[in-house]
Amino acid sequence: MAGPYYPMMVDLHGRTALIVGGGPIAARKAEAIIKYGARVTIVAIVASDPVRAMAERGEVTLHERAFEDSDLDTPWMVFAATNDRAVHEHIKEECERRRIWCNIVDVTDLCAFIVPSIIRRGELMVTISTDGMCPAYSKFQRKRMEQCCFFEGAERFMHVIAAARWELKGPLGEGLDDEEKFELLNSLIQQGELHATMERDGVEAAKALAKQRIEEIVRQPNGHNAPATNGACCGAGKGERKTLLPGRLLRFFSRTK
Repeated sequence: MAGPYYPMMVDLHGRTALIVGGGPIAARKAEAIIKYGARVTIVAIVASDPVRAMAERGEVTLHERAFEDSDLDTPWMVFAATNDRAVHEHIKEECERRRIWCNIVDVTDLCAFIVPSIIRRGELMVTISTDGMCPAYSKFQRKRMEQCCFFEGAERFMHVIAAARWELKGPLGEGLDDEEKFELLNSLIQQGELHATMERDGVEAAKALAKQRIEEIVRQPNGHNAPATNGACCGAGKGERKTLLPGRLLRFFSRTK
């Protein structure tokens, strides 16, 4: 089988997608990608009731006929979900020739990409994949993670940390490299103070507290505008700028516990 697969996020807004097949699997694929802004055309000899309903609502364009090579003239992405292996192999070959992203449902060796199981909470998304070996197992693991790994308000807390990230992209983060900013955000995430504030006073109060904590950390002695002195430095080699950010984090959070 192919793999390992490189995970990535794809912007489907306004992109054309073709689905070959009109059964329940095709309907689920159409419903999934429509949510992400794709413009979907379905070609099927026989269309199921869910596919017909989507066409009647204007959510997809439906052609009830056999697949034709000309159907590949416009799509950016193709899904095939029929019971005909020969049709699948032909679609795969044509997509390869035309450099079109192609997924043959549940036939990994014919796929240019595969789709993981998804956990979504607002803008927070976690995906789980078995590299195409067993999609049913990735769905099983997804359900387990949904039950045990997402604390109440996880998607709201993400907005708090995202706001802190944008603060670090501005004047507060001047003089800090990307690794130091990541370390600072990671420390804020692991402290319970921000989440407790969010639950008690709301997201905006937690955002304000995050900004305050960032200001306090970066303005400590040996701040980001101060020269480094002897002590624990952050991965600096000869001639590189040295900072004491990890040390400042340790001292700050020890003081605020």
